[in-house]
Amino acid sequence: MSKDKILFVCVHNSARSQMAEALLKKMAGDRFEAESAGLEPG
Repeated sequence: MSKDKILFVCVHNSARSQMAEALLKKMAGDRFEAESAGLEPG
């Protein structure tokens, strides 16, 4: 069974998308593959 891939994006990738990625990995890492990205370096 393959995992669904989730991409969290925020403007600066300074914290919000990284926190969302970590939270999903902790809560459902066995079901989802999570990554985070930003539109501008922050």
